[in-house]
Amino acid sequence: MGSSPSINALVVIPVEAEPEKLDEADFVSKALSVEILGASNPYFVNGADVSGDIGALIGKIDALYLAGSVSYLSEEQMGDLQRFLEEGGTVFVSPGKMAAKQYQRLREQGLSALTFVGRSKNAAEKGVPYHVGWINPGSDLGKLFDEEAAVDLYQTEIYRYIRFRAGEGAEVLLRSENGDPLFLRERIGKGTLLTSAWSWDTRWSDLPLRFSFLPLLRESLASAIVDKEGTIRLHCGDLLSPTDLPEGASPSDSEYFLLTVEPNVFVLNNKPFEVNVSRAESLSQRVVLSDVRAQLFQNAKTVPAVEPVSALNSNIRSLWPYFVLAAVLFYLVETVLSGYVDNRSSNEVHA
Repeated sequence: MGSSPSINALVVIPVEAEPEKLDEADFVSKALSVEILGASNPYFVNGADVSGDIGALIGKIDALYLAGSVSYLSEEQMGDLQRFLEEGGTVFVSPGKMAAKQYQRLREQGLSALTFVGRSKNAAEKGVPYHVGWINPGSDLGKLFDEEAAVDLYQTEIYRYIRFRAGEGAEVLLRSENGDPLFLRERIGKGTLLTSAWSWDTRWSDLPLRFSFLPLLRESLASAIVDKEGTIRLHCGDLLSPTDLPEGASPSDSEYFLLTVEPNVFVLNNKPFEVNVSRAESLSQRVVLSDVRAQLFQNAKTVPAVEPVSALNSNIRSLWPYFVLAAVLFYLVETVLSGYVDNRSSNEVHA
């Protein structure tokens, strides 16, 4: 069926008004562009200034990363942004210097129900950094950052963030230890609006330097992976939809059930299907080699094959009295024979 088409993403920043946003654009672009061994890179990333024509890009890009850019968009650009979302695009919004104006404009345009509350204290004034305190267990991120995989994300140090209230229909993905929303998702028409409470660069947190950064960013934008070119993507074990089957067929029928048990590609009713292992089964944590060796050694000690060897050793040890007795007898025989030979030799000399 060929490789999946790339997801076209555009990072937009206000270069003249906030040149420091170049750092955020650099971190984001590198995280999306990195190639993973054994897999094709699903993202193709470009950068642009906030003065670009968003309307001309509709239909050519799948995701927009607006790094503090909303406050600087014209009315025409805001209309294009709304059309982009309603037609199925994905927009990621991070705050900048004019965060209050940014959320106000999104509310006025009917693109967000978030309400700006204020800014948190800087971690330098507070004395300690802020941290992620909760990951929505029912979200894709909750499945990805499960148990040990979430440790690195919980340890992320956030130096400052924007405080806002989540409106009706907003899905909170991350919260701070104080319960403030840090990362949210809203559905706009067929599209998705992702809003972060902090800028994803090293001025606002150490997230770009952590192992969690790449999976968090890429999985957040994964909603841009729509059924391009008609390909239907499923996870191993998912049942086919009855609407995709021939009339009268059931998803539980063995011939259709077995199609999604393992990774697979197939065509059914002129529709291409792609079955992959769930991304939630990929861990974003570090593995220490010494821990792996210790775990392997611990497991090796429980292997049943060791039992016959232990029994054999026990049997070998139980024979030692016989070997001792044999050695004593050999010593006595040798002593007697040695005495006999010595006496005979002495008699021959005297003769």
